[in-house]
Amino acid sequence: MDDLIRVIKLHWGLYLPFALLLVLGAVYSAYWVSLSREIEANVGEWADRQRALGYNVQYKDLRVGGFPFRIDIHMNNFVLGDSTHANAWSWSIEELVAITLPYRLNQILVNANGNQSLEYQESAKAQSRSPRQFRIDSSTESWRASLVFSDGATERLAIDVEGLAAQRSSAKQKPENIKADHLQLHAQFQLDAEGKSKVYAVTQNLKLPARKVFETVNGLIEFAELEVTLDELIEILSSRDAFKAWIDRGGVIDVSKLRVRWDGIDVSGDGTIGFDDQVRPTGRINMLVGGHDRFVDKLLEARVINQSNAGIIRSALTLLAIAGGDPQGRVRTQIKIENGEIFVGPAKLGGVTPIQLD
Repeated sequence: MDDLIRVIKLHWGLYLPFALLLVLGAVYSAYWVSLSREIEANVGEWADRQRALGYNVQYKDLRVGGFPFRIDIHMNNFVLGDSTHANAWSWSIEELVAITLPYRLNQILVNANGNQSLEYQESAKAQSRSPRQFRIDSSTESWRASLVFSDGATERLAIDVEGLAAQRSSAKQKPENIKADHLQLHAQFQLDAEGKSKVYAVTQNLKLPARKVFETVNGLIEFAELEVTLDELIEILSSRDAFKAWIDRGGVIDVSKLRVRWDGIDVSGDGTIGFDDQVRPTGRINMLVGGHDRFVDKLLEARVINQSNAGIIRSALTLLAIAGGDPQGRVRTQIKIENGEIFVGPAKLGGVTPIQLD
């Protein structure tokens, strides 16, 4: 009898871990299936809520996979758009894949595969000019995004794009090509109790259309980065009315880092941008300019300024370089935007138009 008990204990000791693993596996499998079905239902409910708000949400072939370690949501021909508010737009993606982990549901990774297109139709209401209408078709080597949530609200957003090739087309203009080796966007929301947000963007080898202002940079920006801080960012992005209310409250964008490098010219700066009662940008950006002679030449070549203004700007920048005593010969100057006009030092560079909010 004792021998039999010892044999039974020995067998239980051998099989119990495997039995526990089977039970845990069955429980986890049931949890994964239940969770995947709940997420699939949530996608449908989210789409219905957006449609109720007037947005257009479409997709085909919704399916959930990734067992056992992930939950992958695949959608083909995903479309998100708005045709009921002031300005109509539509964004379509050939294949959209959202990935999350069963034990970390507050983070979602998104891959956009295949071709994408963005269409925009500006409202003709309260316009003194013809409304803008265009379409951008693009492809990328990779398009990835990451979203992190906390207490139901978006805490962080990151977008990383490599090998962008895009074409902008409209009824009134010839197609324009845009290319970039690398684009990144990072946003942190609710940094403090005041609800401030920080946004950082960087690009490498951005090839722009050959328009007048872009001819200044010879169509190619080798490197550019921008970091700004502002409050109520999520609310601002939620609607045009919220953006207007933010402006009416004196909303300000703090530019903590600005740098652009192209064709031997290196510009960096910081400052503050607000908006006047006509919803025109206003503010000051303190600049440090390297290669300022080259910069003036580029403005002149692109006919952004005339020969008379070029001489004034060149003389002013040269005097500033001497007075500043920078070892690299860089110029400290200021871009001032007020009353709808842009000034570099004492010279007028151009004008700005109001942001259309109707």
